[in-house]
Amino acid sequence: MNELKVMLKSFSMGLKAFAEGIEKFSDQMQDAGVKSHPGKEEKAEEDTVKKEKVREEKEEKVKEEKEEKAKEEKAPEKAKTAPSGSAAKKKSVKKKTAGKKTKKKNDTDIVLEIILASENGVGQDELTAKTGFIKNKVHNIVYRLKKDGKIKSEKKGFYEKI
Repeated sequence: MNELKVMLKSFSMGLKAFAEGIEKFSDQMQDAGVKSHPGKEEKAEEDTVKKEKVREEKEEKVKEEKEEKAKEEKAPEKAKTAPSGSAAKKKSVKKKTAGKKTKKKNDTDIVLEIILASENGVGQDELTAKTGFIKNKVHNIVYRLKKDGKIKSEKKGFYEKI
């Protein structure tokens, strides 16, 4: 039993030394200016900007709804029951514009567009380079596209439109 404790302690000390070595190496790489995940910071910044924009749009919409309610409360009883003339038209216009939203491209659409745009097909390495996604993510997206019958793969790691 004591031998096992000694071995485990030795093993844990070795792991600690290994972790310290990795940290030192990581620090040296950062000092040298090598990025651990190229493109990841830019993507995170883009995501932050998009989230901020969505949040601002929601806040603006809530603000408009509050203003609209305040106007309705201030208006006389006739206006509350049946809006007439330009007031009715304004509401219908708002509903029409609120319903129009641009479709956001998801990752699958991005990969599919690249494959469909190529004439002779695309390799997995080229997809990872063009999209900036990790290899595993590209593999999963391509698997789903093949399963859905949107693309085909004549040889391993090479994909083309149907």
